[in-house]
Amino acid sequence: MALTLGSYLYKLISSSKEDPPMNVTNMSVQHAQKINQDAVGPQLLHIEATLNRATSNTEIAWYNLSTDSQRSKDPFATATIIYESPTGWKKEWHRQSHLLNSRISSLHNMASTGTANRLSTSMIYNLFRNIVDYSPRYQGMQSVVLNEYEACAEIVLPADRHGEWHTPPHWIDSLFQLAGFIMNGSDATNTKEFVYLTPGWTDLRCIENFEAGVKYQSYVRMAPDESDPNTFLGDLYVLRGEQIVGMLGEIKFRRMPRAVMGTLFNSRAATMGGNASVEKACALQSASQPVHWSAMSVAAVGKSKSKLSPVPATETVEVTLPPPAPSSAPTVTNEEPSIITDSVRLIAQEAGYPISHLADESSFAELGVDSLMSLVLSEKFRSELGLEVKSSLFLECPTVKEFKDWLEQYC
Repeated sequence: MALTLGSYLYKLISSSKEDPPMNVTNMSVQHAQKINQDAVGPQLLHIEATLNRATSNTEIAWYNLSTDSQRSKDPFATATIIYESPTGWKKEWHRQSHLLNSRISSLHNMASTGTANRLSTSMIYNLFRNIVDYSPRYQGMQSVVLNEYEACAEIVLPADRHGEWHTPPHWIDSLFQLAGFIMNGSDATNTKEFVYLTPGWTDLRCIENFEAGVKYQSYVRMAPDESDPNTFLGDLYVLRGEQIVGMLGEIKFRRMPRAVMGTLFNSRAATMGGNASVEKACALQSASQPVHWSAMSVAAVGKSKSKLSPVPATETVEVTLPPPAPSSAPTVTNEEPSIITDSVRLIAQEAGYPISHLADESSFAELGVDSLMSLVLSEKFRSELGLEVKSSLFLECPTVKEFKDWLEQYC
């Protein structure tokens, strides 16, 4: 989903080929979006762009709309567009192009000797079904050479744009989906017990308009985040020939237990204000069921909002993950009711902290309890403690003390 949302930004902001290059930064998708099987008619989203004239940046926020056109209180995704000079990009990428081409050449040499795996289109997307079933329009990777957490791909974009786009969503996805393939298709990861899902990236830059029928290459090497070994980061580059023409910087993947996938992809969890986490293009649904993105507006600071026309329909899916629990549970006193003790212990285990770190004044945000971990905790409260706790509770009760007070009142 994050990649698809990125292409909507180009549709929103770009009005001509002369627009300054946009760096789509700090993309963050907090909640799942899934096709509403029960609704009749289009599934509406509200996209708001606010131009800050002081910084010349544009803040983007995506909201759900209910069937009666009521906007959700909080956005389910956010990003910032920064308008930059392509000169700096070209200099940066020129310095890196030699190394990237050398690594791509090395991977192909390894494949020819059998020390790396060369995969065809059918093999790539069959492996991808480990987590997502892409419709044909999203299957742009023609071949992949894969060696553990490093890979390169050859990509050809289809001629059908499926609507009026600056850059079609299925093109964006094909050009940058290699990182997700590594995490969910490589034998270096434990795909039997876990899936690897992405909540976003740091920056997305493209220096030229992409074209159908042209052969592109992508390259990425994923590596564990130094501060969190359960999170992987990587910089993905797109090349035309030997020249870098696009980059997806610090795309993030986090590990999620397969046990919570049923909850994550339950369509009832993705209703307005729902509390699942991130998804990505082509949802685990039939490609014949499009989501209609509309009701968009753009705002300039201090100015009134002006309406933009709706963008064409498309399909979507993408995701994230929580850190695993430590091997041993911390000890606690029994001064509090057992349900509170057990609940705090469970949170400590999932967050990876000793229970002594969960002081009353501690905030869940500081403890790393994000939207995805909230989903996992909600499921574990139900399965292990028999408690029905909404994942949004960790936003409504942002500190340990408020959470304890809620438990004492309602449980």
